Amino acid sequence: SILTGSSGMGASGDKLRPILQDMLDMWATNPTTYIQDMMNIPAERMEEAGILTEFMKHHNLVAPYASEVTSALREIDSDKYTIAERQTSAYLKECGIKSSIDNLEQWVQIMAVTGIVHGCTLSY
Repeated sequence: SILTGSSGMGASGDKLRPILQDMLDMWATNPTTYIQDMMNIPAERMEEAGILTEFMKHHNLVAPYASEVTSALREIDSDKYTIAERQTSAYLKECGIKSSIDNLEQWVQIMAVTGIVHGCTLSY
């Protein structure tokens, strides 16, 4: 809303759509480097400059969390897990985004990173 809201910068959808599409494609291509890609700053430089230090502490927990979640789901019912994984991958490839997500672990990673990003988003 800061970009398009009535009290924001007044950007139109036509101007933002290509930028947002690029960001969405980055997000779905590699959730583990999305933040660095979006910020256009390598992780090492972000750390050296003290950029997003608290955020990155949470971000660094995402991969182990996703691994534990998907291991538990697979253990509960491996047949349903396999079906869900196949359907998730197929669905994402049909969404009109450049998705390289082909398993549930990557999906959990991207959802966790998205949750952290939106949990840190300020609104007006």
